[in-house]
Amino acid sequence: MRSKYKLGDLITQRREKNNEIGLPISGVSKDGLIPPKQIDADTSIYNIFYRKDFIFNPARMELNSIAFNDKYDKAICSSLYEVFYVHRTDLIIPEYLALIVKQNWFTRYCEFLGQGSAREYCRFVNISEIEIDFPNIEIQKKIVYCYNVINKRITIKQRINDNLEATGLAIFKEKFSSPNDGFDEIPLYDLAEYINGTSFSEDEYSSDGLPIIKIAELKDGITSATQYFVGNKDPKYLIHDSDVLFSWSGNPDTSIDAFIWSHGDGILNQHTFRMVPHNGVAFTYFMLKFCKPEFVKAAMGKQTTGLGHVTVKDLKRLTLPFNEETAVSFNQAAMPLYEQIFKNLKEINALIELRNQTVQMLSIVYH
Repeated sequence: MRSKYKLGDLITQRREKNNEIGLPISGVSKDGLIPPKQIDADTSIYNIFYRKDFIFNPARMELNSIAFNDKYDKAICSSLYEVFYVHRTDLIIPEYLALIVKQNWFTRYCEFLGQGSAREYCRFVNISEIEIDFPNIEIQKKIVYCYNVINKRITIKQRINDNLEATGLAIFKEKFSSPNDGFDEIPLYDLAEYINGTSFSEDEYSSDGLPIIKIAELKDGITSATQYFVGNKDPKYLIHDSDVLFSWSGNPDTSIDAFIWSHGDGILNQHTFRMVPHNGVAFTYFMLKFCKPEFVKAAMGKQTTGLGHVTVKDLKRLTLPFNEETAVSFNQAAMPLYEQIFKNLKEINALIELRNQTVQMLSIVYH
């Protein structure tokens, strides 16, 4: 037995202003609660929210930025944000609603409901009109439980990879951070082959074929937003599992980075290098990770409209103390780390697919 209600029949807007000192301050993004951008503001006008409350920015609904608070017992957020909570917990549990509001259809519907001239706002009163369809409480709890178990496993695997990467970087730093006898300062450009991705014309896009790998795919894998290519391109643009990719363009803080590809065959879009190692794949990956701070600095120096670039000129300017014998030895020692990171990435991909299937069990009906 499923139920259909307007959100406004299930949720209530919280309108409580801050009158305390020392409460945690939080911002909101598509990834949930984040540190605030402004920490020296007058917090007396901030909104209070509690555990299991929902917080969102009415001007940024297109970013899927309704955050569910499962972190703080009590905290505050900007007065620009709106806060609501579930008052009909006999019908729908907050954790289940948190899954619903993160669905793509919900974001699109919020965009449709937005009102304004210079800037559109989707406020509490607007989203209250959205109708949702959901099962009984016991089924909701089972879906939420499955979702959380999968998420926990993903988090564990990601932490393992963080530790493996930190171990590899520590060894790399010990070997290559300063010159030793028999070492030469070699430009990064000479330590691998950097093959830039290709561009695509409108008639080359397709509904099937090879996935086109852009920065979004490097971060999130193959999704419903991924575009596909059918046609003929130089084979040098093809990428495969376990290849090292280096994104050299984008937001310096979030996009300039090295990645181990783990989503099968694809074709590389411009603004990313496919790395052809000269000294082994593990050496190349950890070299790029080790040099990331320099890449970010270089990209920041060329930022336009928030984007920055690492150029071939930068790669020829930046050097590394290098000895071929040491590089070969490091690659041999680091390969088990690299292979385990890749193996964990493949498992994370499978878990994300399982999580997506769990979310599909929501079977939401809306209009």
